[in-house]
Amino acid sequence: METAATMWITLGEDVLDEKLNSDEMASAGAGNGTSKRAYRGGMRLEQKQQTQARVLEAALRFFGDFGYEAASLRLIAEQAGVSHGVVRLHYGSKDELWKEAVRFLFARQFEEMLVQLDSPVMAKDPRDGVEQLIRSYVAYCARHPEHIRIMVREAIGGGERLEWMAREFIAPLHARAEIRFREAVKAGVLPDLPLVSLLYIVVGAVQSMSLLASEVQAIHGVDAMHPAVVAKHADAVVAAILRPAAESAM
Repeated sequence: METAATMWITLGEDVLDEKLNSDEMASAGAGNGTSKRAYRGGMRLEQKQQTQARVLEAALRFFGDFGYEAASLRLIAEQAGVSHGVVRLHYGSKDELWKEAVRFLFARQFEEMLVQLDSPVMAKDPRDGVEQLIRSYVAYCARHPEHIRIMVREAIGGGERLEWMAREFIAPLHARAEIRFREAVKAGVLPDLPLVSLLYIVVGAVQSMSLLASEVQAIHGVDAMHPAVVAKHADAVVAAILRPAAESAM
C-alpha cells in the first residue's frame, strides 16, 4: 500500500506545478511571475534531491545486505517510500542504480576520510598522517558497513561490475595510497613489506570488525559498532600496523 508521501511523489511534475502555484497564489496574491517560477523550481529541485537520497540509501542497504542479484527495484522503492516508477524515472535500471550508489559511496568516502591522502600532514609527518588515516577509516567502516559489504560481495563474485568499480574508483585510490605508504615505509613508520601485501593487511585489519559485526556479537557478545569498541579497534590497528616511534627513529 502506498503511503501519502509515496502518492505525493508520484503525482507527477504537472500536478506538482499546479499545487505549488496554488499555494503561491493563496499566500502572496498574483505576485511576480519570475519569483514564482524560481520558488517552484527550487521546491522541485529540493524534492528531487530528497527523493534521490532516500532511494540511494535504500539501495545501499539492499545491495550490501543481499547482493546485486537478490535486490530488486520494487523492494528498494518500497524501502525508500516511493513508487517503482519513481525509481525507474530517476535511474532507469538496476544496473544504473547500482552504479549511482557506488559513485555516491566513493564520493562520501573521499569527503569523510580519503581527503587526508592529500593532506600536508601526510607528507610532513607520515606517522601522524597514517595514524589519522587508519582511525578515520575504522570510524568510516563503522558508520557505513554497507560500503565494505558491497565491496566484498563484488570482489568475491568478480565480473563486469567489479571491473568497472576497480577501474573507476579502486585502482586510482590504491595508486594514491601506495604513494603515501611508500613514504611511510621510507620514514620507518610502516614495516618494509611488499606494498600490495601491506595495503591489504591494513585494509583487512581496518574493515574486519565492521564487516564481521554479527559474528563478533554472536561469539564474543561485543557490539562492534559501539563507539567505544570502534575507538579501541582503531587503537589496536594503529598499534599492530605502525612501527614503534623508537624503532622508526633509528
